[in-house]
Amino acid sequence: MFKKIFIAFFMILFVSGACVSGGIYMFQQFISTPANLTLHKQAAEFYNKNSDSGKDITSSKLTVKHIKETNSQESVSLHEKKANSQESVDLHEKEINVQESVDSHEEDNLFIIKPGESLQHMAKRLEERGLITNRHLFRLLAMVRGNAKKIQAGEYKISSTETPEVILKKFVEGKVHLHRITIPEGLTVKEIAEIVEKAGFGNRADFIRQASDPLFIARIGIFINENKDKLSLSMEGYLFPDTYFFPAGATHKEIMATMISRFKEIFKPAWFERCKKLGFSPHEIVILASIIEKETGADHERPIISSVFHNRLKRNMRLQSDPTVIYGIPDFNGNITRKDLKKATPYNTYAISGLPAGPIANPGEHSIKAALFPDKSDFIYFVSKNDKTHHFSKTLRAHNRAVKKYQLGNL
Repeated sequence: MFKKIFIAFFMILFVSGACVSGGIYMFQQFISTPANLTLHKQAAEFYNKNSDSGKDITSSKLTVKHIKETNSQESVSLHEKKANSQESVDLHEKEINVQESVDSHEEDNLFIIKPGESLQHMAKRLEERGLITNRHLFRLLAMVRGNAKKIQAGEYKISSTETPEVILKKFVEGKVHLHRITIPEGLTVKEIAEIVEKAGFGNRADFIRQASDPLFIARIGIFINENKDKLSLSMEGYLFPDTYFFPAGATHKEIMATMISRFKEIFKPAWFERCKKLGFSPHEIVILASIIEKETGADHERPIISSVFHNRLKRNMRLQSDPTVIYGIPDFNGNITRKDLKKATPYNTYAISGLPAGPIANPGEHSIKAALFPDKSDFIYFVSKNDKTHHFSKTLRAHNRAVKKYQLGNL
């Protein structure tokens, strides 16, 4: 008798479409009662005969999320990629989506839902993996809640302790598993490409090629060079160093677009006016910031080193920066020779006047600020003290004494 009442109840819900919250609550309470567990399979079989559960799962929105390394956990650029749609790199269209933490310490399993996968097939795989106990009831739950067509494709982390309700909610909200990529300050595009490859996002060579694609550079809208007549030749200088989180399948374009979006956040509108006041283009400031970034790892020194370069440029002195020489040597072996210093390349500031042809690394915020706001000083020389700091001098004679002291070991 009770079985007939149960089946009649679901016929009313599904035939009339009255799957309201009260009915869902009654369903959940009913299936959680131990005395009625034997009826689960029968209810599912009845439902399978009277519903179309083979609909394709909605392709998920592929989101790219960046989270700053501060406690604010501020989210920035999120780029949406829909299945079979044209990829977008519009940095002005942002979407905030709550994502699953990648730092869970629970016993987790990665589960991938492919675009277009049916609910029936997905539920079967969940059951086979031991993540749910009954695929029929999982499908029934999805249909009762009206979520069968809302499940998003992607890679999910599922705890062995999570209930079917929690798992379904995660699938519907698209709380995909995110992979961490940390980019330190001062890396080149090639070095960033290695990190991206190790994180499982494509290969290094493709990333480097994409970073020099003129069409993509034009679409992404990074600064033009000082001549105002052509775009930068590379993403070098604009892939902002920070910690990022990306879902599996994120493309190189999406990764770079997110990093550049972060750069644009950091480069404040007021800084454009500051560039004009200094007589530099924004691109030139990025070049200078990249040199400052490579010259020192001490934040407090950056404005002083910046003042040295500003002073030398004002006096039409060559910058004579070793990192610029190194950047222009494709197969650099770790040692700068006199021949290297004399070899003319677009980046060798011992051989050319002014700034190098482009940024030599991807600078952080401190170096960009230093390039824009140098200390007021008369320093035009500096030498390493071999303790990650430098000695600064105003004259060549004083500089030579410092070189003897710190580099040659003589007082």
